[in-house]
Amino acid sequence: MSELRSLLLILCVAAVVAGVGAIQEVDQISLWILAFVDQLPPFAWLKPYQLPPPANSEYGFRPISVLMLKLYIYFFGAKALPPLWVLFLKAWLSASLLGFASWRWLRIQGMQKPALPVACMTILLSPHLFGLWSLAELDGLGAASILGVSILLAKPDRVYVENLSLGILIAFSALLKESSALLLFAIMAAEVWISVRKKENWKPRLYWLGVSVFIWLVWASPLIFGLKSNVGAAPWQLRIPLVGFTAWQLLFFASVPGVCLLLSSVVKRPWLPTILGVSLFFLPPMVWINHYETIYFSPLWIGVVFSILLYGALFYIAFGPKQRPKQAGVALRILAAKGALITALLLSSSPREDLATRIFLPVAPMLMALIMHRNKGYVSRWDRYAARFLWISCCWFWIGNGINGVIERRAREPLHRKGLVSLVEEPMEKGMVLFNNFAYRLGPESLQTLRPDASVPDIV
Repeated sequence: MSELRSLLLILCVAAVVAGVGAIQEVDQISLWILAFVDQLPPFAWLKPYQLPPPANSEYGFRPISVLMLKLYIYFFGAKALPPLWVLFLKAWLSASLLGFASWRWLRIQGMQKPALPVACMTILLSPHLFGLWSLAELDGLGAASILGVSILLAKPDRVYVENLSLGILIAFSALLKESSALLLFAIMAAEVWISVRKKENWKPRLYWLGVSVFIWLVWASPLIFGLKSNVGAAPWQLRIPLVGFTAWQLLFFASVPGVCLLLSSVVKRPWLPTILGVSLFFLPPMVWINHYETIYFSPLWIGVVFSILLYGALFYIAFGPKQRPKQAGVALRILAAKGALITALLLSSSPREDLATRIFLPVAPMLMALIMHRNKGYVSRWDRYAARFLWISCCWFWIGNGINGVIERRAREPLHRKGLVSLVEEPMEKGMVLFNNFAYRLGPESLQTLRPDASVPDIV
């Protein structure tokens, strides 16, 4: 009965965030993507494709994403506003599946106590909400399928239906987008490593990993090995700073109080939680430039210092002398996922600074639950109070950022749409340049949807 109540709560939270976000509006990113996908040949989803400007001659390989958008265009068209029920259904399914997968995964890992609150807070994370409310963004579904693969791989004996489901989830995750494929293979590799450390039967997991990677490499070979590949073309002096920048994207999911909790659970010294808790009041005001895609920390040293502490704590939990097997396995999966994306950044043909935080959604519940699960064992009364304060601060950080995302959605989008309508109604000259701080792309697709009868010039 408690499991049924947990599932109902997850469905209700998903319905609330889907209802809040499903506003009849012009989604500039989705309209731009739909217009581009509509121009692709019918079977272009079967192979890599060249991305439109402002991409720098990049190629993408997202068969499932393109196929799903092609099906949407077939039924609803590429130039009309998405129906309200479609936006709601997409958001509700994505949020529900991510919440349920997070809850189930954490329970299997022996983290029953934080499983339900972490699942609900994962749905409310602002990077997740950003993609959730955009028709063309499918990171929530990808994260849910990756967690589903990990759940099924953890079962020692699988029946036929479970093996079939595992194959479907692997195919969906690997072919959804490039980043989801990287995270999938990294976590599957971590599953093999964990089974070896536990002296379990690791060969079936290695078989699934090997076959999946082989099929993906063969299918994506024109992108990786062919003439379309430009791997390693960017200079190293450009890549190295981006590695550090990419590393601190997990710091947003952990939060500064969460890093303090992890550190105090690793370095068990009297009064350390109290000292870390009090030190939060002396930190300079933190500002992060956040368009719910990528997090930029300011001042810079906060992002650097706390990222070093975060990864140091994770390495100790995963490989330290006093390992707890389940917690070590969770930390190992997080490190494997991060390592795969950093490796891809080093080899990418065009490393980008704006690596989306929502890419790391599959490891967000792992990291959040690990912080909450290790929050115990303090001897001093003041340390217990300090740990409780840090724990409450973590939860408020996660929930508060979700509330900020909801407020922004309700307050900004109607004004934004009204401004675009006014822009279309005003006479404009051709060659007009608009600077919008890269928050979204103002293109003819968006403006013509607002006013199909208007003459829209080329806008940069």
